[in-house]
Amino acid sequence: MDGLRSNYHTFPWVSVYLLAILVLLNEVPVIARSLLGNATEVPFIVLFFLFTLRGKISIRKENFRFALCFAILWALKLSYKMLGISSTGWGIYINDFTYYFFCFAMLLALPRMDEKQKRFVFAVIIITVLFSSIQNMILHERLGSRLFHSLSNSTNVNNITSTQFSSAAMLMSGTSLICFLHGKKKKYLWLVLFIVLIWFNLTVAERAINMIMTAIMVVMIIIFNRRRRIIVNLLLVLMTVIFVVIILNYGVVIDYISNLIGSDRITMKLNQIKRAFDAGDIVAGGGSLAARYRLYMLSVRTWLSSFTNFLVGIGEHYGSHNWIGNHSQFLDVLGQYGLIGAPLLFYVVAWTLKKVFFILQVNKGIPIYRQVSAVCAIFVIRGILGVVMCGTIAIQMFLFLPLAVSYVLKED
Repeated sequence: MDGLRSNYHTFPWVSVYLLAILVLLNEVPVIARSLLGNATEVPFIVLFFLFTLRGKISIRKENFRFALCFAILWALKLSYKMLGISSTGWGIYINDFTYYFFCFAMLLALPRMDEKQKRFVFAVIIITVLFSSIQNMILHERLGSRLFHSLSNSTNVNNITSTQFSSAAMLMSGTSLICFLHGKKKKYLWLVLFIVLIWFNLTVAERAINMIMTAIMVVMIIIFNRRRRIIVNLLLVLMTVIFVVIILNYGVVIDYISNLIGSDRITMKLNQIKRAFDAGDIVAGGGSLAARYRLYMLSVRTWLSSFTNFLVGIGEHYGSHNWIGNHSQFLDVLGQYGLIGAPLLFYVVAWTLKKVFFILQVNKGIPIYRQVSAVCAIFVIRGILGVVMCGTIAIQMFLFLPLAVSYVLKED
């Protein structure tokens, strides 16, 4: 590894177990929620760093810039909190830090873990995600309810499963499809995982935005599976979208998908999209589509409302009476921390995604590089259209994705 180096040649198993516990808490959150909520994670995160960073750590220039940006960003977040500029509870900060923890786990653990340790963590991720997905399928089928998939304490535990877990399942399905297309062994595992995750999102989570993005991601992965020039691949994706939206008529396609899935919730969301297309105006779609658009624009308008807000933002606030929409990771940060904080977040996100490719060590010209890029692109788009900085999504992007794809690459 060119960045973080240690004088330890083996990665401690106790750190592996702690990492597995943190995966369990994020993917099966009913355990943590029944204890201290997301505060349950704190002692395990502290112990992980204590056992992992026992050796001398040298940080090269590129990684030092990342560590510096991360430190400044969190100094800014904590100073806003301590000064009363931000009014959110500490649980939100713990939830955010969990995302960064799994980024650090990718940097500190994956390059140093042996094959047994990697397979153990890999198995824990698959088992816990499948457990939560199948558990929610059973609850939905028998009781018509779903677990509230969040680490936060909640009395309404039979509420809709969280958007973040649905987004994580979407990203995991993309990785599973890549591995199915390229893997020589255990193709059945990748296929079963892909089908279960897709079925979960269609029948239980019922998030229309994730369903649409999943369709786009699958199309990109399939088209990118052939070695072509990147411009040809992008043109093929564009032509596919044009074919579906214009030639086949988007209204017919939406009606067909609605009837095929048979979900009242998704049908309602797709009809909102259809109305927006017909009117040429997002707000005309009505319902949650219009509401989300207004929340996105609320954060942008707050950011541009004054020079002070443009420069330093107004801090983090949640509730019905605030000036931040809290429905877009990358738009909200503009209103929250302005031109001082937002570039730091953007740099940290871009840097961690870049490190995924560094760990995989794949050439830019091969199909699997472009397919992983497609999953990363969907992650970024989802961050514009929703909240992605949470542990369950970070696990998929920074642990499962590099672990799964590296196994497939080793089969060649």
